[in-house]
Amino acid sequence: MDPNKTARIEQIVCECNLSLSEFADALSSMVGISAMEHDSENESEWASTTFGALVVSLSRSFDPHQLHEWYPQSPLGCNYSLTLVWSDEALADGLEQEVSALVPSYASALSGICGGPAYHIRTWTKKGNVTRAATYSE
Repeated sequence: MDPNKTARIEQIVCECNLSLSEFADALSSMVGISAMEHDSENESEWASTTFGALVVSLSRSFDPHQLHEWYPQSPLGCNYSLTLVWSDEALADGLEQEVSALVPSYASALSGICGGPAYHIRTWTKKGNVTRAATYSE
């Protein structure tokens, strides 16, 4: 997705001992999205897929404290971050309620896969960041 056409990003974090491949496969199966493509660099590895107007990206940082350093509202020990990214077109099509409804669904899926809480830590829009503090359990 063209970053200039990004309208909204939701970020959910959790702690999980699964490999990225195992986690991505479980998430794809649980929420009904296509298989995710994988890549990596020196600080993290990630998997992502596009599902209609939504980009789903799951990343695992190699340092268990990295997410907390990048996002202080992320609890210590969280090593996975899920970002849900919507384009301008998705929100222009009146999908705002559907977009909002996906956050609890994905957060609950993460919690179910990892067996612990998932934390909705932020929303980004073109107007800026909004810190979130919602916790989801399976």
